[in-house]
Amino acid sequence: MQLIEENMNFAAPKDVVMNVITDYSRYPEFLPEIYQVIEVSRDGATAVVEFQIEVLMKIAYQLRITESVPDSISWVLEDSKVLTVNDGSWTLTEKDDGTTDVVYGLRLELKGRIPASVSDRLTGKALPETLERFRARAESLARVQETTSQSD
Repeated sequence: MQLIEENMNFAAPKDVVMNVITDYSRYPEFLPEIYQVIEVSRDGATAVVEFQIEVLMKIAYQLRITESVPDSISWVLEDSKVLTVNDGSWTLTEKDDGTTDVVYGLRLELKGRIPASVSDRLTGKALPETLERFRARAESLARVQETTSQSD
């Protein structure tokens, strides 16, 4: 499958966006399709994280995530019974106005004889919704942070 890439601007500083992305255990709070996240192991900037999701069916998979804080994160599929490929990245660029340009790339392939149209529909619909949820979360936390710092 080809790489799908989305570009979006978040009205939040880069460090807030990075914190949202790397706080894997909180994903179920704002990503309703994820019902459990387990950090299997961590060695410095590399973590193996298991995600359990429900999108048309229940799927569990492990990603090996490499965090290159503060600018990027990349991952590759470590283990899955349903996926053959799940790799991608986040790249963050802070703008002079305090916002962050985000580039999200994803390559996803399901095992078995699942039509490409099903896989394409999943990534075509789910990816923009997921990015919107990440943006809403980061922007909400940035507003809270700004309000807190103004009241100090």
